[in-house]
Amino acid sequence: MAAAVQSVVELRSRDAIATQETILRAAMSEFAERGLGGARVDRIADRAGINKKLIYYYFGNKEKLFLAVLETTYADIRQAERALNLEALAPADAVRGW
Repeated sequence: MAAAVQSVVELRSRDAIATQETILRAAMSEFAERGLGGARVDRIADRAGINKKLIYYYFGNKEKLFLAVLETTYADIRQAERALNLEALAPADAVRGW
């Protein structure tokens, strides 16, 4: 019985993470197209294919979702920069590569 409960908890946890990622990616598109003022939670929910209540549950409000999008975008940029391995290059080549 305990194993079954653990399995359900793990599944819900994975689903929560996947749902948050889906919301973030949908919000990125909406904010990129319309900005913070023009973006609508209803459209983000439609893009993500979820109930808009989940957006409020996971992120609190539109402004906090926007902040999460900015943080995620920055993390994505930093990850892409790390993949360039610029430390191995001469400074001028690293700047060109960046």
